[in-house]
Amino acid sequence: MNEAATPWQRFFRVLVTVGPGGLWLFLFVLLPTLLVLLASLMSRGPYGELQGPLTLRNYLRLLEPPYLEAFARASG
Repeated sequence: MNEAATPWQRFFRVLVTVGPGGLWLFLFVLLPTLLVLLASLMSRGPYGELQGPLTLRNYLRLLEPPYLEAFARASG
């Protein structure tokens, strides 16, 4: 009666066990993080809407003096 599980049965057991948590993690952690990263790489249009092309300009602005001063004040 105690037969070895086939590969498909093992796959199904793993999917049933890990699937709900993996789906939750993807929907509520990974997907929003990717959307925020994508939005951070876009620029703003004249009315505040996000528009292309993708650029690193927003991250380079962190090296400007006002931002560096704020980081220095905040860190101690």
